[in-house]
Formats: sequence, C-alpha cells, structure tokens
Amino acid sequence: MGWLTGLLSQYGHSNTLFARGLIAVAALWTVVTIVRWRRDGIRAALARSMPEALAGVSLVGIWAFTVAPLARYLPGDIPQHMPINLVPVLPLLAGFGSAEGWRENLPNLIGNLAPYAPLGFGLVWRFGLRVWQVAVVAASVSVAVEVSQALSDQMRSADVNDVILNAAGAVLGACAFQVARATWSASASGSKWSSCGSSTGSTGKRWPGEAPPDGLEPPTRTLGRCRSIH
Repeated sequence: MGWLTGLLSQYGHSNTLFARGLIAVAALWTVVTIVRWRRDGIRAALARSMPEALAGVSLVGIWAFTVAPLARYLPGDIPQHMPINLVPVLPLLAGFGSAEGWRENLPNLIGNLAPYAPLGFGLVWRFGLRVWQVAVVAASVSVAVEVSQALSDQMRSADVNDVILNAAGAVLGACAFQVARATWSASASGSKWSSCGSSTGSTGKRWPGEAPPDGLEPPTRTLGRCRSIH
C-alpha cells in the first residue's frame, strides 16, 4: 500500500481542502434535510437529500484535487503551464504495459475514476438519468476542468484521457446504482403497488426516492380498505 501513502502525501493540501469541503457539504445537507423533513417527512427528505449529498461530495472532490490552486510546489518549482495531451487511449495503454507501469499509473487511474463515481450514482438516483446521459454530464464537467487546467499556471496537466476516465468513472457509478436498485427490488417478494388486489402486478420494491411506476401513487390503508393518495 506504499502507493496509497505516496498518493496521500502528494496531495496533502488538496486533502485538506477536500476535508473542509466535506464539512461544508455535511452542514448544508443537514440544514436542507431538516427543512424537507419538517415539510415532507423523514423518508422523502432523505430520499432527495442523499443523492444530492453524493453529487456534492463528488463535485467537492473534483474541485479540491483538480481545480483548486496548489498551495506549494516542489523545491525549485515555479508556477507554469504544463503540456497538453490530446492523444486518446494510446498513452493509457502504453502506461500499463508493464508491472512498473501499473505501479506508477494505478494511482492516476483510481484518481480519475473515483471522484466521478458518486456523481454518476447520485445523478441516476436523483434525476433518473440514463447511463449515456450521465456520461455526457460527466464528460462536460471534465472538459471544463481540463480547460481550466490548460489555462492555469498551477502545474496541472490537461489530458484528453482524463476526460475519458472521468466519464468512465461516472458510468461505473451509474451502473452501480442500477445493480443496487436491482438487488433492492429483488430482495422483496412483492411491493405495495400490488397490495390489496391491485391490477398493476408485482413491480418489486422501489429504491428510496424513486418515482412510482407509470405515475401511480402508493396505496394506503384506511379502515381495512385501500385507497390511493392524491
């Protein structure tokens, strides 16, 4: 795990910014959730606030590690523009062509995938986006980041492969949500949509915060009978 220790020490200032950002996200999340709780109930509040928190954590990480100015440089370094790489895929393949290449480039691979995965998960959960839409959103955010790096003198290197990896990370997060939702649904033998002899059939247990199928509203029991909430 030496590579992890090196990665953490390399981004010490960014880690501090990320920690401060997390505190801000947590504070804002708490306030928003309490307001929604008082208005809509705790389940509805959490269902909306949790995916927003995931996206917020992701965006804070992206800002802290790729956009925020660096506080210090290596001895002898001065602020300067770094080279821009516009060659897709081939540098990635070349970088992982040997065991030594894996050790050197694995931190960069993880560092490009991980920050965008919560964003993809949260976008599908909160807004019901399709996987390709998540990829477009993530790629757009990444392009904006890379352009800012290209224009910056903070010794950050703009790379088209970062855009590819960032979008892939968001897609992995979106796919993780699909797997989680399928597992959640399969864990229930039926759902409240098929209760009381509903003709809608069994649709499985919904993921928290997910919209009802076909615009149906959840049934509720009143004096032993079922009625729909309108």
